[in-house]
Amino acid sequence: MSATVAIIGMVLVTFMWGSWFQTVKHIKDYPIIAYTFWLYFFSPIIVWTSILFLHKQMVPDGVLNEIDRYPGKAMIVFLCGMVFAIGMQLQMGFVKKLGLILSTSVSASSNVLASTFITSFVGGLPEGASFPKILTASLMLIAATIICQTAGARRSKDIHAGTEEKEHVRKVKKSDILALALINALMLTAFPLSMSLTLKSGLRPEGFSSLTLMGILSLGAFIGSLIFTLSYLKKKGGMDRLFEPWKKGNRKILVLAFISAVCHFGGNVLQSIFSPVISVAIATPMGTAYNVWSYFWGVLYGEFKGSSKRTYGVLILGVLFFIGGVLLLTSNIV
Repeated sequence: MSATVAIIGMVLVTFMWGSWFQTVKHIKDYPIIAYTFWLYFFSPIIVWTSILFLHKQMVPDGVLNEIDRYPGKAMIVFLCGMVFAIGMQLQMGFVKKLGLILSTSVSASSNVLASTFITSFVGGLPEGASFPKILTASLMLIAATIICQTAGARRSKDIHAGTEEKEHVRKVKKSDILALALINALMLTAFPLSMSLTLKSGLRPEGFSSLTLMGILSLGAFIGSLIFTLSYLKKKGGMDRLFEPWKKGNRKILVLAFISAVCHFGGNVLQSIFSPVISVAIATPMGTAYNVWSYFWGVLYGEFKGSSKRTYGVLILGVLFFIGGVLLLTSNIV
């Protein structure tokens, strides 16, 4: 596989990751923690079905043989999966508490910076890449997210619907912002950390194939989500609603969760396939630009209808920063 194909593939991954968040808009009052549990319930089913059909081509040594060869690494990936899933569920809760604009800005900044340092120094850099250049590109991708968030805020103001969220953000506790930043820096970086430590590549010849790694990670994510969901719902209430989607007439939640799992962990699988070609250090910051695609859907659904030309200009500027960050990241490796 060429680097160009891998880069195009990573753009597809960001599209998939940015798209599954749109399903949350359609779950109405169903608890977000319970919804993300069903997402992680379907994820290992999807990944291991892929392994069943593709293992001969993509894992010639056999999944179980690879796990038996590196049991310590398998445990690392499993634990990273648990931490990642719990972190994602916690983040979704903070999005509701802090509001989309503030939470996305905090998440993007802390996650991109932490992931950049982890993947660069743990996973290593490919020939032609340098840490200052990757860091600069990562900062551009952070800027792209924040600028697009600004466009979203301006859009709300343009159509006279931004007052409520603005007031909500003003009342946010600094401790909530710090907690969200730590979740992104310490928990959601578990996914790129697992790839940096265990994914087989030219920089790390002893490691797992992409499907083996994702198979273990998806199982860890399910177990982590199961433990967190049951603990959370038991403490906060809502256990009676966990299995509500399985009742006749409520299957829409399960369909949305399945679609989310395909986009979420399907994107994870694709990233693990493309990362060895361009390196985890480059693929990871590229992946964090998934937030930009939320605005593609916003424009497609007419959410920016009635916005001013200046608002559209801010949005276009954010997209240009995204394109510039990707071009800078991938320069000299194509």
